[in-house]
Amino acid sequence: MGNQPYIVGVGAANLDLNGASCAPIHLRDSNPGHISLSAGGVTRNVCENLARLGADVKLLSCVGDDVFGSYICRSCVEAGIDISHEARGAHSSIYLSILDADGDMLVGMSDMRIVQQDLPADYLPSQKQLIQGAKVVTCDPCMGETALLQLLDLCQPPQIVCVDPVSCAYARVVAPLIGRFHTAKPNRMELEILAGMEIRSDADLQRAGEVVLNKGLKRLFVSLGAEGCFYMDDTGAVLRRKLRP
Repeated sequence: MGNQPYIVGVGAANLDLNGASCAPIHLRDSNPGHISLSAGGVTRNVCENLARLGADVKLLSCVGDDVFGSYICRSCVEAGIDISHEARGAHSSIYLSILDADGDMLVGMSDMRIVQQDLPADYLPSQKQLIQGAKVVTCDPCMGETALLQLLDLCQPPQIVCVDPVSCAYARVVAPLIGRFHTAKPNRMELEILAGMEIRSDADLQRAGEVVLNKGLKRLFVSLGAEGCFYMDDTGAVLRRKLRP
């Protein structure tokens, strides 16, 4: 492995199937639209961005022995992600989304059985050396609570362990463990779950940030959509940034 610092990503690697309607959607009917295929999954996406920035990135995930799995692997290799440690399952995880004519999501559906049911129980422990050698570990909770706990038990200070909660449902898995992470990147709704409080104002946003930092988290990035990004850390720094539209 050499002395070159590397990053390990642990989490979902999906096939994203996206349908965008050309006109207002008629439910229970066939609608003309544009359908596209891409490699996705929160941790895989983060790994691709890191690899394209020049980092040495290794992805731990589970992909299917199917045509979608081949597509996901090819996309990872083309982006420069090391997938030599991937586990294999039967059917690749797929995320399906349908966008309305305005580009807003009408409905999404995810099939994550491969990382939640097919992942061997000893998969992450078998990668102990690789995981403990990483300077940074980035993960998501899509693999379920058991795998997330396994990962946290394998990681040791001063490793930087980052988590993207992904959704409100998965944020509930992360919430009781939030103090064991170094960095988290929730959106506003996910932060409400992590902090156990409603966020109605900027003051609430900061209070919620303080709650999770007091639990042991070191850095917090909150994505606020059109409102930009809110940042807090354990040194007391608070930043709010928004790009021009």
